[in-house]
Amino acid sequence: PVLTNTPGDVTALVNRVLGGVAVAPHSLADGIQTMFLAGDSQRTEWGTNGRRFITALQSRQLMAIKLETLLNEVVPSWPSGR
Repeated sequence: PVLTNTPGDVTALVNRVLGGVAVAPHSLADGIQTMFLAGDSQRTEWGTNGRRFITALQSRQLMAIKLETLLNEVVPSWPSGR
């Protein structure tokens, strides 16, 4: 599971995938307490949700393919024979 005190995209992502707890920037201690009090089954569920998201959409292999595709679009092809 993830605990974040970073507002914006990170908080939105954690909340969207139900992967953990997002708190205000100065409320990290509250987030730790929330995670502790949530219990093992809830923390396991958050961890499973986060892993499922990463595996499906953000794995290193998928990110490498996305990067390669982007680079192929923006970098002109080298002339044959270099």
